Amino acid sequence: MVYKVSAATRYDYLKAIMYAEKWTQSDSMNPAFPIFMDFNITDPFGNITPTRGNNCTNFVSQALYTGGVPVSEKTINKSDPQNWTWKVGLLGPSYTWRGAQNNYEYMSSNAGIFSRESNPWKAWEGSVIYADWNNDGTLDHAMIVVGYMYANGKVQPIICQKSSNRHDYPFSQSYANATRDHPNTTWKILQYQP
Repeated sequence: MVYKVSAATRYDYLKAIMYAEKWTQSDSMNPAFPIFMDFNITDPFGNITPTRGNNCTNFVSQALYTGGVPVSEKTINKSDPQNWTWKVGLLGPSYTWRGAQNNYEYMSSNAGIFSRESNPWKAWEGSVIYADWNNDGTLDHAMIVVGYMYANGKVQPIICQKSSNRHDYPFSQSYANATRDHPNTTWKILQYQP
């Protein structure tokens, strides 16, 4: 089912969810898009293995694009806040494509399909949950809501994400991980508006 949200954007949240489901069944990334290798792991024998990192927003952008959010390539400047694309010339993907804070600002201002919310427990399918690990005003992580479940008397979102790969993961577990590793985490949500 396709919902016409504005003259510029058609968003089929089911296509976005199917994409997220497909590409989180394993740790592999879709080779049609950039894959960020941000750090290397050296084993005791000196072998270096590139490790994928910081692909969370890259992955969310891929899902949103697959769902029908159109790219924006207004300039060749990847830091231009009006660009949202993985293919800005030789410069690589735009900051709005790969950075959680930039993505949140771009999507909330330009996509025309989201409202800003603050309660991640109420996020529904097709929405995006962002985390600010340090409560410093800069979002650090993004995940897409692919469903919801009822457990322990509460409804909660089910998410898919990269960095680390999570497939059909209860948000309660993401919340517990964040509370354990980053006790000051705050959340922002772009709630899909059908």
